[in-house]
Amino acid sequence: MNNKAYLEQITCMNSTILKIIKMLKAKKLYDNSLIIITSDHSVGAVDFILKKEKQITNVTNENLSKIQKNQKFFNETVNKRGSIPLWIKPAYHKKGLIYDDRMILSLDLPVTTLGAVNLKKDTMPGLDILDDNISDNTFNKRTKTMIMYGQYNGKFKPFTYLVEERNNWSIIEEEKAIQLEKNNFFIK
Repeated sequence: MNNKAYLEQITCMNSTILKIIKMLKAKKLYDNSLIIITSDHSVGAVDFILKKEKQITNVTNENLSKIQKNQKFFNETVNKRGSIPLWIKPAYHKKGLIYDDRMILSLDLPVTTLGAVNLKKDTMPGLDILDDNISDNTFNKRTKTMIMYGQYNGKFKPFTYLVEERNNWSIIEEEKAIQLEKNNFFIK
């Protein structure tokens, strides 16, 4: 990973975010704006790190025994990849910075956005992060799942499905992953 280029990207993003905030404040729109800033995964992808550090070429069932021999390293790598930055400034928020360690899924963001402007969201998957009526336990009882995507035969497609069970990440079949995702997304 090119640390200099990565640092330059972070610096550029910080500058851009500050420009947007200054513009919203100058137009007197900041206080009543919902701002959500998040990112995606970078070069630190699980398959890239496993290949570089443990010579495991693909995260697939064919390499399951190699992955299990390196289970602790695999768990740490997947957990790092699964944690991405998320900042939310609710409209009219005056409380200052709040740290939240609930398990948030990407599909929670559209539901949260709709909820912030009082639009119907009941038929959408995900939970409203800003809804105080949803307990932390409801967020955290969801099963951690991850779908790894890649470029294969000229097509971008999912190639491995992972689930965390008893603090260990493991590979699962597509059908089980789809069912777990449905169960996670429609918890109400």
